Amino acid sequence: YQKEEIEIGSKSIIDITLNEDLTELKEIVVVGYGTQRKGDITGAVAVVNTDQLKKSYTTSITDQLQGRVAGVTVTTSGKPGSIGDIKIRGASFFGGNNPLYVIDGILTGDNPNLDPSDVASASVQILKDASASAIYGSRAANGVIIITTKKGVKGAPKINFNSTVGMQRIPSRINLKNNFEWAEIVNAAHD
Repeated sequence: YQKEEIEIGSKSIIDITLNEDLTELKEIVVVGYGTQRKGDITGAVAVVNTDQLKKSYTTSITDQLQGRVAGVTVTTSGKPGSIGDIKIRGASFFGGNNPLYVIDGILTGDNPNLDPSDVASASVQILKDASASAIYGSRAANGVIIITTKKGVKGAPKINFNSTVGMQRIPSRINLKNNFEWAEIVNAAHD
C-alpha cells in the first residue's frame, strides 16, 4: 500500500483508507494487461531490484542492467555518453534486435536515455519469452522491458543532489626519444 502520513493533533477519530501500490510489491509484476502475482506467471519474467542498481554509478538505466539479469546482454560502444544496446536471449534473425521498451505505458523501440534516479523503486521488469509477444504483439519478439518512473507527490519539494568528480594524472613520465635519437639507436644496433 502507498505510504500515508496524517497529523493526529487534537482529533479523536481518524479515518484512513490505504491505496494499493501494486508496482511496489515484490511479488507483483506489472504486465501489459494489468498485474499478476509473480508465482502465477508461466513465462520467463525477471524483476530487477533498482536498489541494487543504484550501487553502481552509470548515467543510463540500460548500462545498469549489465550483468544483473540472466539472458540479458548489454553491449556498449565505449564512447562517452553512448547508451548500451540490450539483447534478450541472444540475437534475432528477423528485423532488429532491440527489445520493446514500455515506459510508463508508452511503447518505444528505441533505447531509453533515462536517468537511473528517475526510475521508481522495484519497477523494472523484463519479459523474456514468447508470452511477451502475446501481450504486446510482434514488436515484442525480442522481449519487453517495462520501466515505471517516479511520479510527483504533494508536499514540500525535495531535492536530491549527486555529484561525481574524477581526476587523471600520470604518476611518472617516461622520457622518450625523438626521431633523431631513435634513428641513432637503430643505426647503432645494426653496426
